[in-house]
Amino acid sequence: MVWPHKLVPFYPFPQYISPLDPHYLISGILVLAITGGCLWMVKRGKYLFLIAWSYYLITLLPVLGIIQVGGQAAADRYTYLPSLSPFLLVGIGVAWCWKKISLIRFKMELKCVLFVCVCIVTFFLSYLTIIQIKVWNNSESFWSFVVSALPKAPSEAHIHLGMVYSKKGRLDEAISEQKKALAIDPNLAGAHTNLGLFYAKKDRLDDAISEYKKAIAIDPHHEKAHYNLGLSYNKKGRLDDAISEYKKALAINPRYADARTNLGNVYDKKGRIDEAIAEYKKAIAIDPHHEKAYYNLGLSYYKKGRLDDAIAEYKKALAINPRYADVHNNLGNVYHRKGKFDKAIYEYKQSLAIKHDCAEAHNNLAVAYYSKGNYKLAIIHCNKAVELGYSVNPKLLEVLKS
Repeated sequence: MVWPHKLVPFYPFPQYISPLDPHYLISGILVLAITGGCLWMVKRGKYLFLIAWSYYLITLLPVLGIIQVGGQAAADRYTYLPSLSPFLLVGIGVAWCWKKISLIRFKMELKCVLFVCVCIVTFFLSYLTIIQIKVWNNSESFWSFVVSALPKAPSEAHIHLGMVYSKKGRLDEAISEQKKALAIDPNLAGAHTNLGLFYAKKDRLDDAISEYKKAIAIDPHHEKAHYNLGLSYNKKGRLDDAISEYKKALAINPRYADARTNLGNVYDKKGRIDEAIAEYKKAIAIDPHHEKAYYNLGLSYYKKGRLDDAIAEYKKALAINPRYADVHNNLGNVYHRKGKFDKAIYEYKQSLAIKHDCAEAHNNLAVAYYSKGNYKLAIIHCNKAVELGYSVNPKLLEVLKS
């Protein structure tokens, strides 16, 4: 606050803390000296200094770390409110100097000097503010600065920077940052889980599974590790193992809506449709805005021939997310099965308006047009589906060609 130099957004806890460290000794002596000075000023009938000092201490007290908030020892933002009191005193001091100058010779010259000094300090602080704003511009600039500014950056910084890279699709950099975090502390279950997630996004499922298992070995109650391990098992076709991991995640957190939805998906793959429906309903009860649960519930109802129920669930999903292309496509399938070809065509078109290269929607639209006897449009969309790599029914192709 006194000399804003080498500010870092994240100050990690020092590895070793000693009360005899010069930093702590000098700080303690300074606090006692300021407190004593304020009390001495009170005896002289000047209460402003004690009021300002008390305000500073009271506003700083909640973030002193007595009750720990976050993984940082301190943060620049913690000084925003406390800094009002010393800057108030500075302002009063400048006003007092201005008033005193008016009573002496060369007052114009001295006022100019005071004005120039105030302008220089203001310009300097404004410049530092602009520099600091760039650091806080976004998550990437924030955590990149922390990593570059601290010779021994904390593992949290690498973890967060890796998550930022992942969201931007920069998976190799994301993986690198998680590995750096684990090099600092190999027992970070969250970093192992993140690393596994990034491997899974690159289809390195065996590596992903290995990392999730490491996370679980460190923290057996890490629900996300169990959940993500279930996802990887599901992708590898190890459905029973996937069910086991989803159930472990739900044993830790019964209100894990995503785990319930994906458990339902695995039941559906195994043909256990009624159990899948039960899990989707539980997911919706937990999170009434879970669009994927509504969508998957609609799929299960469709498989059981409960078409009106399927339509109702698809519409609920679209009420949450009107741009859910797969829902429009599958809603079209239900309408087509019910013989409502115009409604089916409308939904397929809605799907393609959102997802232009959806080969399945082009194929379904071709079938719908064929069902209505519009062979010209059926041929157009059939050819488009083939161009996009969809395996169109050979019989449909033969009929349309003839």
